[in-house]
Amino acid sequence: MTPNDQPLSQEDETKAKVAEAVGRNENIRRQVRDIVIEALAKKSVDRDSVKNTMDAVLEGAIDAAPEDQKELAEVLKKTVDGMEEALAKAAEASKLAVEESGGRLDSFAEQDLKAAAEDLKDLEALFLQTLKDLADSGHATVGTLLRDAVNHAERTGTDIGRAVQEALEALHGPLSRAARPHLADVERAGKAGTASLASIASGILAGIAESLKAEPEENREPGENKDG
Repeated sequence: MTPNDQPLSQEDETKAKVAEAVGRNENIRRQVRDIVIEALAKKSVDRDSVKNTMDAVLEGAIDAAPEDQKELAEVLKKTVDGMEEALAKAAEASKLAVEESGGRLDSFAEQDLKAAAEDLKDLEALFLQTLKDLADSGHATVGTLLRDAVNHAERTGTDIGRAVQEALEALHGPLSRAARPHLADVERAGKAGTASLASIASGILAGIAESLKAEPEENREPGENKDG
């Protein structure tokens, strides 16, 4: 790094990682999923963090995507699928944060609980709106492909929406004691003071990211081989 160089922002780093993954054309969906999860694990799982990360991912994918329309469509599909899976994992982490808190939910400020619920409720809509915004921003082919993806998601629902529903049920209803995260994952978030639910979720998401790195190669998504 030269004296005039500035370290990359986290969004720029995410964008560069996605562009590199698309350029290699190897397991794009899986790599995008892992990149998004790792990025969110470094932040709080909240609306602004999710929005900034999604924007960076889509920009990186489009910048590196081939010009051929068929190949571009395939890259965008894998990128969107990877983002959807990652955001579903983020919602799962929020659910586990609630479960880990157990009977200690009353130790969180009411405002924090409301913010966690609102961020969860917004997650699927934020995902779809981000796709719509990019679809309307310029490139005609990209716009058509993304609008098709949004229309399909609105008809059939998304994994994000299903994971969000489970997380909201945990937040508002009886808390399950199953699938508790390891304490070390929670402690990642507790560097000082009382952690918010969003920061606890980020700590748990870091644990999820580590487990996904160890995922066997044979668990690669169906139909996607090393060549993309």
